[in-house]
Amino acid sequence: MAKKKTFDDLIQMEMGTIQSEIDKLQREQNKISKRIKALEIQDDRLWRKAGRLTISLETAKKDSAKLKRMAWKSDNPNVVDIRDQLLLVAKKLQDTKQTAEGG
Repeated sequence: MAKKKTFDDLIQMEMGTIQSEIDKLQREQNKISKRIKALEIQDDRLWRKAGRLTISLETAKKDSAKLKRMAWKSDNPNVVDIRDQLLLVAKKLQDTKQTAEGG
């Protein structure tokens, strides 16, 4: 004859089921916490990288401006020729713009 389950046995079974669900949820929470931490670390790295890139960009802009100043002041025939060509292109663009605007 099968043993009849008592009310206490049923409560113990339910408590076991509830505890296993709690354990499962805690494991899931731990996984999520680890993922959040990994994303925070990744975010910090990206911000640092963005900072370095910004500094590099600013340096490149300064260097570019310096090189432009040096080129416009240069007496080197190649630089003078390129400078004259750039001025000619700029003049043509200005003329084209004025023509397009009907002037």
